[in-house]
Amino acid sequence: LVKGGIHLERLAGVRVIAFDKTGTVTTGRLTLDAVHPVDGHNADEMVRLAASVESQSEHPVAAAIVAASHARGVHLDQPADVQALPGLGVEGRVQEMTITCGTPRLFAECAAMTPAIAALAEEVVRKGMSPIVVARDGKPIGVLGVTDRPKANAAGVVADLRSHGVSRIAMLTGDHAAAAQAVGLSLGVDD
Repeated sequence: LVKGGIHLERLAGVRVIAFDKTGTVTTGRLTLDAVHPVDGHNADEMVRLAASVESQSEHPVAAAIVAASHARGVHLDQPADVQALPGLGVEGRVQEMTITCGTPRLFAECAAMTPAIAALAEEVVRKGMSPIVVARDGKPIGVLGVTDRPKANAAGVVADLRSHGVSRIAMLTGDHAAAAQAVGLSLGVDD
């Protein structure tokens, strides 16, 4: 709703624009783009365990992991005793195993973070993804990477704005700095 033509005319003088990232310049739908098992664990098995527990959650990360399990043709088990760990992840039982999926911070807090898992989580972040550590009975078995991809026309919109005199374009997000930078670079934003 615009009340008065003067407000539209003022847009011609805008030289800086800031966009929210999630759902504005990105799709707002996460996808599972990396599966890094460790210590000889199988990638499909890791996805199966994670998706089985995540199937009880409505979080966007959970939806990405469950969708990836279906795309891989992985059969899910019925989890039990699933509980959300607000801001950190989810935990539940699958075939008498305790499966935990969460942020690296969750595992650092319980001293279960290994150097190999920490390195994988950092690699996932450097590639612009958010890391999800998967553990079985308290021992991390791998890292998943989820991504919110840029909308197909987002880079074109940024270029169009520049051609119309906008000199600085920023993207606002609560994501990891590295993930934000990866999206920002792909779109051509300044900050």
